[in-house]
Amino acid sequence: YRDIAVITGDLEIYGPYVETEFSQMEIPCFLDRTRGIILNPMVEYIKSALELYLKDFSYESVFHYLRSGLADMEPAEVDVLENYVIETGIRGYRSYSRLFTRKTKGMGEDGEKLNRLNELRERFLSQIEMLHMESKEPVCHYVDKLYDFLMQAEVQSKLAAYEAEFERLGELSRAREYAQIYRLIMELLEQVYELLGEETITLQEFADILEAGFGEIQVGTIPQNVD
Repeated sequence: YRDIAVITGDLEIYGPYVETEFSQMEIPCFLDRTRGIILNPMVEYIKSALELYLKDFSYESVFHYLRSGLADMEPAEVDVLENYVIETGIRGYRSYSRLFTRKTKGMGEDGEKLNRLNELRERFLSQIEMLHMESKEPVCHYVDKLYDFLMQAEVQSKLAAYEAEFERLGELSRAREYAQIYRLIMELLEQVYELLGEETITLQEFADILEAGFGEIQVGTIPQNVD
């Protein structure tokens, strides 16, 4: 197979089809390309977590985070919480930090559904509370807290699970992306720490720096073997 090449005028369009079809026919192939990471779940997870505090727990920021793919909440649980938030109009950190007491239509009088909603609220807050920071902090503080946040969420093991699933489905380029993404983002955080560690900036400025860094990261792969 190493003596055969497939050349296409548009790798972005045809690459996924080639990879899928070759995998089904058990023909090994390597796509010689790099790809950006902007839409990777880890990137979305970080951006949406910071966005919670930048937008004071707006409806959009809360459910962007909970549906990022790495938050510790099942889709059905997110649906339950979202329906309640829509019905009650809950917005802002202050509202989420207080006990939910308002009953909605169909809840009944036993309080079981309200207790369940408060369990979800507490789980959500316990995940992101450590990112509650001052309006201005040294960059090193932002990086340290974000690192602790990623450790607490066990992001590395979650990405490994994604990688294994993509391998099972034969989507090898996606699997290789997930194999590299954690290391690349950790390297970005280290670079930001080393270059700007003692500089005091706003959370928005920190988020903008990370956004620019994410945009520059390209994931490349090499063939897994000679053939």
